Amino acid sequence: MTLSWTLRIVALCMLSGAVFIAPMPLGTNRSWAWSPMAILVGISLVFLSISVALGRAELSKAQVKALILPALATIIALLWGAMQILPLWGGAGAQLLFKDLAGALNIPAPERMVLDSERAIAGLMLLLAYSGIFLLSVQLFASSRSASLLCTLVVASATIVTIYGLIMQATTRSCLVLAFVKRPLESGDPCAFSGTFINSANYATYAGIASLICIAKLHDLTMRHRPSAPGASDTLRIWMSALLGRGGLYLAALVLLAGGVVFSASRAGFTSFVIGSTVMIGALALLRTRKPASVLISMISIGAFFAFILAVNGSGLLKRAVAALSEGDADRIALYSLSISAIKARPVTGWGLGSFEAVYSLLQPPNISLWYDRAHNIYLETALDLGIPAAFLLLFAVAFLLSRCVLGVMNRRRNAHYPAIGIGATVLVGFHGLLNFDLQIPAIAITFFALLGMAWAQAWSKNETEASRAVAARALE
Repeated sequence: MTLSWTLRIVALCMLSGAVFIAPMPLGTNRSWAWSPMAILVGISLVFLSISVALGRAELSKAQVKALILPALATIIALLWGAMQILPLWGGAGAQLLFKDLAGALNIPAPERMVLDSERAIAGLMLLLAYSGIFLLSVQLFASSRSASLLCTLVVASATIVTIYGLIMQATTRSCLVLAFVKRPLESGDPCAFSGTFINSANYATYAGIASLICIAKLHDLTMRHRPSAPGASDTLRIWMSALLGRGGLYLAALVLLAGGVVFSASRAGFTSFVIGSTVMIGALALLRTRKPASVLISMISIGAFFAFILAVNGSGLLKRAVAALSEGDADRIALYSLSISAIKARPVTGWGLGSFEAVYSLLQPPNISLWYDRAHNIYLETALDLGIPAAFLLLFAVAFLLSRCVLGVMNRRRNAHYPAIGIGATVLVGFHGLLNFDLQIPAIAITFFALLGMAWAQAWSKNETEASRAVAARALE
């Protein structure tokens, strides 16, 4: 085995281990948990870079070109996040940015744009780590075998997390997660089911992403050997064949994980899971077969599955949904209003990464009695942190990568379910981001960007990459 292959395998093992372990220490939502992960990603990037320099590049020329635009958008946003931290804003610049705040508090204007430089540095470190995870995933999970490995690791990790949650539900009524003590939702009620995560909505998102993988795998197994004109007996035979072996394991994991999403009683989490899986299956049916009947059958199947899991253990979720419709959520609306006010104060420059908690302490409205360190809307909080232009660049980068996944589902003859997983996971996380802060939980962000990198790499057909490599080889001759 050459040095290039050895370094590549080591990087693959390190990234796979990070993805597998990430949800277990409280969703990696503590500095002592995510800091080693970030270091691990950095070491993996060094090993992969050496491997590529020695001749083990997996990306074709066309793929490299396709990454230039989202890479530039991300780099500009990250550079702006770094500039917010640097002491470059003294004198007139600081007076302009902080004149109202400094005057109200009778303090001198700070030299930095950010309100909390320590949180800003941590936020920048995390964004760099997520970017590195995407780049690693694009290279390391470009083959169908390695992509299958990643999907298996995510499903296995989510299954372990869910089983742990069930044990905690039976012993401590989910009020103790590792060493973290939670409070019950209401007096006399058990704490929300959240596995190893502190927040049940974050667990619902993670379990929902893993459930999407199970659904996509089952869809691929049932479609792979489907005859051109199946009858009822052929269809039944295909389904039975798919449910034996790996299909049976994915089905069992799906029932457990989707049940966990419902058991978490997260209204937005379950709704996001429904939307993400519907879009994913709809994309596979519509973009692949382009037959209305296939789309209808897929939608009926996924609808029947959701009705089943709701009927089994959806009482808590339905109870919370009814309460939300009747009582509303005044705190969340006030948080959004506060965030919009802060964005209006600095629409271009932003307040700095991780600044919401500091901004909240200054602008907390009197009608909110609880303390919030998140805006419960990833889009508003990103705009508040980085400013609207930089936030738009990050969203553009993800949307640009997603467009390639859509093309992959349309063009690939085999393994189209891999780019479809990227579509479903992006829709799930993107919709839930309107009401929560999932991508600010490192375990979810690590899993999402690893899957997005895999989905993007799998969105290129073999013919496209081989043709690009042939053109590059001729150019070098």
